Amino acid sequence: IVEEEGRTKPASPGDLVVRAVRLAAGEQPMILRIANEIPRSRGLGSSSAVTTALAAAAMRASGVEPTDQRLFELVTELEGHPDNAAAAVHGGLVVAYDGVVRRLDLASGLRLVLAVPEQRLSTHEARAALPEIVRRDVAARSVARAAMLVEGLRTADPALLDKATGDELLELPRQAL
Repeated sequence: IVEEEGRTKPASPGDLVVRAVRLAAGEQPMILRIANEIPRSRGLGSSSAVTTALAAAAMRASGVEPTDQRLFELVTELEGHPDNAAAAVHGGLVVAYDGVVRRLDLASGLRLVLAVPEQRLSTHEARAALPEIVRRDVAARSVARAAMLVEGLRTADPALLDKATGDELLELPRQAL
């Protein structure tokens, strides 16, 4: 049985939470309660956070102490990509590629502000809005913006952070959503 947001429903083998528990602890019967305060369907990585917490809890319940590496691999497998998995497991500003995860320095003087949209958007719908092919000039500008963003976050340089704005890979194609 899965209880989320005050609702109880039977768990099905395809549910992300069931798959996470089974990958983490096998077929052992267990009861795990989910208390997730991260708003869902808002682009904040709530599914990765829940998957990470459930996998760690299931491992511990079955007598196995989870390692960050094992959790990262498991959540990456379930999510299909490492970006949210790395952030959920390691926290902070991270970069993940080809099995390698690195925490990046964040300037101590920065104050992070989080805006949570009222409108929900499913991950499936958000990914479907992205183009299959990216033009070379868009890719080049996007790589440069990413580098500016990382360096701007590391140094708290407002000019670099300003240059990092204007995401053409993810935000622009989803603008209508």
